[in-house]
Amino acid sequence: MELALINRARSFVVKRLFVYGFISLFLLIAWSVNSVYAKGNTHKVNMSLSGSIMDVDQDGSLKLFDLNLKDKRGSHKARAKGKRAPFDSANEGHERWHNPLGSANARGVGWAGMPLPYTDLPPENVCNDITEFSPYSGVVFEEFQMTLNFRDGSMLFANLLDGYLCFSPSLALGTYTIAGGTGRFEAATGWLSVEIITHRFNEEGHPSLVTAETGKLLGEIILP
Repeated sequence: MELALINRARSFVVKRLFVYGFISLFLLIAWSVNSVYAKGNTHKVNMSLSGSIMDVDQDGSLKLFDLNLKDKRGSHKARAKGKRAPFDSANEGHERWHNPLGSANARGVGWAGMPLPYTDLPPENVCNDITEFSPYSGVVFEEFQMTLNFRDGSMLFANLLDGYLCFSPSLALGTYTIAGGTGRFEAATGWLSVEIITHRFNEEGHPSLVTAETGKLLGEIILP
């Protein structure tokens, strides 16, 4: 009788040790995966944008832009079911990095050069050569800076590497290098690519001072 009780107790202890060991291994793997996402990893950026760009000076060379950004991987289904979407709370910095970035606002300022003929635009540009109708086909951006402001207060800083605007089609393209940030983007590096469709609402004799824009923002954010 005593031997049976001892064997039963031993079996119980062995099973418990096995279960605890399995749980510990699972938690260790989960922690390792989370650490990979949290540090030293490349995080994809895929956001839609809408907003406006404003001409500040008389010749339109100094421009301000204000854009609303929304992660295309956002959890609209989760919101529809009444669940909290990733990064929607004030604690978004504590969420794991493989979640969507969340919504943001991008504001910036920069200089655009004078209109150029098609032959003076960057090689392999996507502009149409409209020389038959106009001597100019586009504009090259000289210097732009922008700040992305996220809902948790984190910011991402970026400087223009190169970019240009086509008159036909009404399209602007630019590549930015990431120059750090604050909050969860502190010491970040990487790149951002902006593709913007401009929607001008000029009236005859009244040039557009504010141009509506839609498009997308792609890129990679790298944390140290």
